[in-house]
Amino acid sequence: VPLGIHGQLRPHSIHSEGRRKRIGRLLPTRKAAHSDAGHECEQVFANQSGPGWLGGDSTYSTPLPDGRDAFVFSDTLIGTTQPSGISTFTGMAHNSELVGSLPNLNEDFGGTYSRPQSLISDSSIGDLWWTAATYVENGVQLIYVNEVSGVAGSTYGHFTGRSGIAVMSLPSGGVPTFQSVTLLPTDQDT
Repeated sequence: VPLGIHGQLRPHSIHSEGRRKRIGRLLPTRKAAHSDAGHECEQVFANQSGPGWLGGDSTYSTPLPDGRDAFVFSDTLIGTTQPSGISTFTGMAHNSELVGSLPNLNEDFGGTYSRPQSLISDSSIGDLWWTAATYVENGVQLIYVNEVSGVAGSTYGHFTGRSGIAVMSLPSGGVPTFQSVTLLPTDQDT
């Protein structure tokens, strides 16, 4: 499975099948360097038991300049899973990231284990950012995001019509750090 390329990416996702999760295929739209790590990647995601990051949806990846990989997620479960499969959740971050070299990935979400928050915060009260793509350009990680607001009585969100690019600084050897969101124009063509 090609995990990271420079340039345009098509998304892949993690699908839940009971407790086992598998990673789908990342399809480059142009020829690019990549690493094959399908089975290794499956094992990394299938074996997440916490405490901390347990799983996330809307998954995208990109290689970082230092050779590590970054995987960004939208809704992310934080907690602990027992070998029996019983899980205790401390909360849900609406976006997060795993960064490292397989199989050693470091979790990155806002807040704390007991009070998780989104890595990419939204200044609009009640709204949140869901990830839609990621890549690295000019020494920073860029994450394309769509803003959604909660729907009363539902686990789904409603697209607000706003999209942006989250800028993440890349400290050497550390996890990317959220800097800002640049809103994209919204008109009949975007």
